[in-house]
Amino acid sequence: MSVAKQAKDNSIGVILTGMGSDGARGLLSIKNEGGYTIGQDKNSCVVYGMPMVAKKIGAVLREASLDMMPNIILNQLKRRQLTSKVKG
Repeated sequence: MSVAKQAKDNSIGVILTGMGSDGARGLLSIKNEGGYTIGQDKNSCVVYGMPMVAKKIGAVLREASLDMMPNIILNQLKRRQLTSKVKG
């Protein structure tokens, strides 16, 4: 939640395999502040608990396998860089 407060729409949040819901709530905060959010998909999780909760509460903008996440993050960073050049 502190990332959401500080970085707002300049953040990228990723939720990985695990149990509970605290991370899901934090991811939702990032999304609500305009950040980009990614949830690990069921097939690549050891435990789909927290990513599932994040998806159910609407915190996940993009769901992906663990193998795809680095490329998704890099592409998002490139988009942001291009956007900031256009604005600047």
